[in-house]
Amino acid sequence: MDIEDVSNIKNIQLGDEQDVFINPEGPLNLMHGYVNARNGYMYNKRFYSSEIETDYSMRKNKEASSSPEGWVFERTPVKDKVYKDLCKKTPAGKYLIRYHAQLIKMFPSVDGSLSIEAGRPNALTNFLRAEHVKKDAKYILAALLLLSEGVDIEIDVDKMGEKKSLVIKSKKCKGRVFVNVDMHSAWIDPVTQKKK
Repeated sequence: MDIEDVSNIKNIQLGDEQDVFINPEGPLNLMHGYVNARNGYMYNKRFYSSEIETDYSMRKNKEASSSPEGWVFERTPVKDKVYKDLCKKTPAGKYLIRYHAQLIKMFPSVDGSLSIEAGRPNALTNFLRAEHVKKDAKYILAALLLLSEGVDIEIDVDKMGEKKSLVIKSKKCKGRVFVNVDMHSAWIDPVTQKKK
């Protein structure tokens, strides 16, 4: 997709009466995503932020000679964490700690690319791919998007004994349930919460 395509999409009107359009200041405006991706903003923030303590090691390669290539550099982004010495007393410091912790959780990067793949069996992506969740995944993601935009969504975790269920209900029509799925992924036992 090039810049012209992205620019044209924001002018498309939707709905039966052609009265719905994409808010140019909202998160669905593809121009923001295009500029961010093109300039690598999220990649740079995730991998080069001074607030993130990067996990890396450099060791001598025993099999190589004493040349500069005789060293092995290993970077493990999935083990990154927020620096502990950030100021926790100010609101800005608390915000930075939470922000960067979320950034690491959102993009754990198992393979070194900017990816939401976590490599953990209990990750959100694995939950959304689980066979019993697949048909409702789009509703769960839509609810999370609306929540991020400040829309009040009726979303809860119901606990019945040892099992937990994610429930999304209608605010207007009492008793109407859009989503009701057990909260476990394909590789996690729903009762013990341990890897199968």
